[in-house]
Amino acid sequence: MTNNQQYHSYQLHHMLFLAIFLPYASGSLNPCKLLDLTTTQFGHCKKCPILPELIDNGIKAGIRLCRQKYRFHRWNCKTNMESSAIRFQAIPIGSKEAAIRTAYIAATVARNSVRKCLSGTTLNICPGLNASTGENMHKHLKRCHRIFGIVESFLNSARISDRRRLMEEHNHRVAIHAIKKIVKVHCNYFGEMSIISTCFFHIPSDKDIKRIIINLVKKAMFAKSSAKDPQTGLKTKLVIKINNSRARLPKLNELIYIDPSPDYCVKNKKYRITGVAGRRCHLYAKAGEISCEEMCCDYGYHITKS
Repeated sequence: MTNNQQYHSYQLHHMLFLAIFLPYASGSLNPCKLLDLTTTQFGHCKKCPILPELIDNGIKAGIRLCRQKYRFHRWNCKTNMESSAIRFQAIPIGSKEAAIRTAYIAATVARNSVRKCLSGTTLNICPGLNASTGENMHKHLKRCHRIFGIVESFLNSARISDRRRLMEEHNHRVAIHAIKKIVKVHCNYFGEMSIISTCFFHIPSDKDIKRIIINLVKKAMFAKSSAKDPQTGLKTKLVIKINNSRARLPKLNELIYIDPSPDYCVKNKKYRITGVAGRRCHLYAKAGEISCEEMCCDYGYHITKS
């Protein structure tokens, strides 16, 4: 290729770049319109265009973490919709397993989002998250705490049916609150005068998220819908039945579910259940782990050398 041809090729690529990206940079076109977002999600995207990608990546990371934790269980946190995250985070049944998956997603999205805010300037273009001059670590953390409310609002705006929506909203709130509680400024002290040596932001690791959700799952409660809005006919809240005459609202440290768990042994397209056929099991299961007999639903299994 001659120098003249190289120059014209460069000009062509430069013109294509300007034609595609300049409208978005100038604000004449909105990249949020290219995404399949609800009205509320679109509003968040207009204010903070990088938010959908951040949440999308967080959802995928949460699903990976959930699948890693439950890879040797009958239910392994896998559905047949893993490629697109934002609009497919819900399982079409309100089982305890759906609540667990929601908690992993919300916790990981919240952790990743606040970590991004605390780490630098990526979210500074978003209103309310932009850094101020002379900001110390505590003010920085307080500013970045706003991302939790934004993330919760974004996740709560997914297209889900009435009862499931109430369940998802509560479980999002529970998981995000659990992450928010442990994101802090941690300082090391030394000497008799307790002089501060170093300070850093404590952000939960993947191991912390697993531990948090294990504790939340232990407290998970079955809930029922209690009341309808007289104008819209929509269910307005879910309650936990204590006995025939008493009920209470779920607490902020309780995951809730509204449907019994289905059979995870057999593939079910309606509930996006993949079944156990063809999966690997834990041959030498330790205490608290699921054996091959239990995971394979007594269908039998065979051992292969790898």
